[in-house]
Amino acid sequence: MSIRHFRYLCGLTVLITHILAVAMIGSANRFTDIQDQIGSILIVVPITLVYASAFVRFVAANAAPAPPGADERFDPMAAGVMYFVVAVFCASLLYVTIKFTYLSSYQVSEFKMWLGACETAFGALIGIVFEKLFGAQFAEAKAAIPKPAEQ
Repeated sequence: MSIRHFRYLCGLTVLITHILAVAMIGSANRFTDIQDQIGSILIVVPITLVYASAFVRFVAANAAPAPPGADERFDPMAAGVMYFVVAVFCASLLYVTIKFTYLSSYQVSEFKMWLGACETAFGALIGIVFEKLFGAQFAEAKAAIPKPAEQ
């Protein structure tokens, strides 16, 4: 698989997974308080924006077809490990969200805890993969996130 196709595969996997997670949380009827529902969405959205904006910047910068002969490839083992990290992250996010939304397995506070743990645990690993795949676009996306006000 070419590097370009692999970038699209990883970017779309993360983007679609996060959109599905936000949609499931937004449509869930298990929340008794709208603040908990919005808070749960806000756990997912910042990470979504970092990865989605890096991916969309790549897509916009590479909208033209790849020139002939520009078929660079990753080492298959490296690509396999990178996609394994992406797939496990996405699967864990969907698992936590589906388990709460459809299987009623968690209370709201437990769901928010597992959601935050999932996003935090894999956020750093996905960050390494996306930095390799999208380089400058990823750095620009991270820099665009507003920093909390210093005290």
